Amino acid sequence: MRPRWYVIAFVVLSALDAITTWVGADRGLAEANPLIAARLSLPALFFGSYAVFTLLGVLLLVVVFRLSRFISPLRYFPPIFVLLKALPVFSNIILLLGT
Repeated sequence: MRPRWYVIAFVVLSALDAITTWVGADRGLAEANPLIAARLSLPALFFGSYAVFTLLGVLLLVVVFRLSRFISPLRYFPPIFVLLKALPVFSNIILLLGT
């Protein structure tokens, strides 16, 4: 997979995570992450922090892609990183379907 597709997948999953977290909190579900839970009272702060976390993740992916030219085991990082980002999205969707 090309590097840009990992970045696109990460950004899409981050957006889905933010939206499903917001909808879940709106429906009365508790947020397990204390960093995010503290920001739920202000939408701008909540979505702004998600944007910052997403930007940091994209920057990490870019750095890893560049370093993987010299350190070959790093090529395994992007797919694992994106899959780990997918976990909260699927967890949120399962919780939302149950409410």
